[in-house]
Amino acid sequence: YEIIALLKTNQHLNKSLRQYIRHMNQMHTVVSKSEEKYRRLIEETKEIILTLSEAGIITSANSSVQTELGISKEALIGKPFEHLLDQRIDTVGGFSQQFTVDRVREFYVSGNSLSIRAPLFAENKKSHIFFDLKFEKIHTRKDTEIFVKASAVEEDPTLKYLIKETLSFEMENDLFIIEDMVRRLIDDLPRFLDEYEINMIRIGLREVIVNAIEHGNLGISYTEKTDLLHTGNYQEEIQRRLEIEKHSRRRVKVSINLTPRRVRYRITDEGGGFDHSKFGHSIEIDEPTVSLHGRGIFITRNAFTKVLYNHTGNSVLLVRDFVAVAEESHI
Repeated sequence: YEIIALLKTNQHLNKSLRQYIRHMNQMHTVVSKSEEKYRRLIEETKEIILTLSEAGIITSANSSVQTELGISKEALIGKPFEHLLDQRIDTVGGFSQQFTVDRVREFYVSGNSLSIRAPLFAENKKSHIFFDLKFEKIHTRKDTEIFVKASAVEEDPTLKYLIKETLSFEMENDLFIIEDMVRRLIDDLPRFLDEYEINMIRIGLREVIVNAIEHGNLGISYTEKTDLLHTGNYQEEIQRRLEIEKHSRRRVKVSINLTPRRVRYRITDEGGGFDHSKFGHSIEIDEPTVSLHGRGIFITRNAFTKVLYNHTGNSVLLVRDFVAVAEESHI
């Protein structure tokens, strides 16, 4: 009887084992199908999907980096994410991307999620495309990975029908929203100007708004900024001044007036102004003695038909005539 009982127990165990193996095989099939579905979903989406190490090194990428940016997946693996934040945007625009780089690095250290908008350089188009970037940390028992999704900012299709617009904005002293503001200010221009001309206006607007915040409302002199950037204390000084009530309550006022003939921008800060007369039209961009601010004013003046400061220097009117107006003036 004991032998029979053992045989029955063995049969029962074998049956249970077969059922367990069958169940595990089924689970493996389900998991494999799920993984395949997930891979296809990641690969076929138009959005750029990346995974990063905790230190921000790219560990994987989907095929959208090739279609959207003209960069192969293999070329990105092992490189820091900052590689995509190409800083060759323009002569004076590197500092703008540095804000983004600083914000991403801060997220690596202390954040769990981050959403920002930034331009990424598309090698296949030789131009910059704005993306909404979302970072999310995924914690496991072994380590921490960072999941990144980059979605190209879609243009409003109705803008191509726009012929007139007047808007006014009042900005706080937040350097991180400058790109969003500038993008809104140039959204209406593709109907009237080509991509190069719009990019030059973007550079000029960004330079003027940055100056309005830094040098106007926060009172950082050009010499101080140069020293702060050199020592690496720039962000700390910005934050320190934002905590001073006199500076923090100041605002930057921005207005746009668009007609079929021209676009006008008025940018005004609440600071003490500056002596703009010493920056003429004959600045040589490659001169090592020319300040970053001087170069910015030079580029701004070349991007617009007119650049008119008030006497104090804390308000500037930027005017860009469109081609039709320029042609009329020669008739």
